[in-house]
Amino acid sequence: MSKSKILVIDDDEEQLMILNLYLKKHKYNVETASNGALGIDTFSKKQNEIGLIITDFHMEKMTGEEVINAIHKIDPNIPILLLTGDKKVNLEDKNNLRQIVNKPLNFFTFKKIVNHYFEGN
Repeated sequence: MSKSKILVIDDDEEQLMILNLYLKKHKYNVETASNGALGIDTFSKKQNEIGLIITDFHMEKMTGEEVINAIHKIDPNIPILLLTGDKKVNLEDKNNLRQIVNKPLNFFTFKKIVNHYFEGN
């Protein structure tokens, strides 16, 4: 099975909806989760379909860092993009994180970053 889906995890329903619509508009297959625990559960059930995870850093019940740690216990090689408005966040050397994407999003740059993970697919 092809890992063609993107899992988007964010507890901000508006941000989740915007990312979902934007990615679908650009022909990506998207799964969403409204908190970290649901994201981890979704990934554990559909890890053979998911090729990229996009998660927010600041979430109420579980931080992005906690989500990354839990997901990498399931699959240490899954690429994860961390969305944050906090310029002080630096987890790239820790957690096998692929990239930090700063908010507010520049959608042109965001699309290029996402495309990078699906080149050749």
